[in-house]
Amino acid sequence: MRSARVARIMAGSSVPFELIDEGQGRYRLEGELTFATAGEALKKTLAVFKDAHGLAFDLAGIARVDSAGVALLLEWMRQAAQAGTQLRYVHLPQHVRAIARVSGIEHLISAGWPEAVD
Repeated sequence: MRSARVARIMAGSSVPFELIDEGQGRYRLEGELTFATAGEALKKTLAVFKDAHGLAFDLAGIARVDSAGVALLLEWMRQAAQAGTQLRYVHLPQHVRAIARVSGIEHLISAGWPEAVD
């Protein structure tokens, strides 16, 4: 399955976003966080912030992120704050950290969470 995903990326087509509930507030994210998938990703995740007592989004399965994906990471942080819960990013890919660093927002998506950095 991973090779099919890589082939789609190489061909320039979008890999759909998937949210997998692993229990106890931990979610595995797979696919892409891009302009093409960000709207659907936001829709799929909004419900997880309701009545949450701490969330972890594992990004190890995220194949590609663009500026819309980074904006979505910030929106999820805002959603968590509005819900009165904390959100941490686990296995934050190097390319995401690079985009966040260049954008001057790395501290916003990794502050206080050693798990945010591999």
